[in-house]
Amino acid sequence: MSEVELSKLDDALARLLGTNYLERSQKIPVAIQAAAGRMEALLHAIGENGGTVRHVMGPLNAVAAWIPVSAVSGFTALDFVEEIEMDRVMHIA
Repeated sequence: MSEVELSKLDDALARLLGTNYLERSQKIPVAIQAAAGRMEALLHAIGENGGTVRHVMGPLNAVAAWIPVSAVSGFTALDFVEEIEMDRVMHIA
């Protein structure tokens, strides 16, 4: 991946992908943020790459999804993808 593509990944995801721990076909939970007005393109790309949409976060222009490890670099190369993060459980006190 290029520097620009790597900059789209959060630190936790970049570290995880830098290990040999995961199989390339294994799916991982991510949150992907799209550029304004590009949500349909993102949803299409997730389906085309063997992913599963879990939740659409419209106000954030983002989607929570399961995608194959092998597809992550393809998502970073898409011009309308702004950021990809590991999806984490959030606890609100």
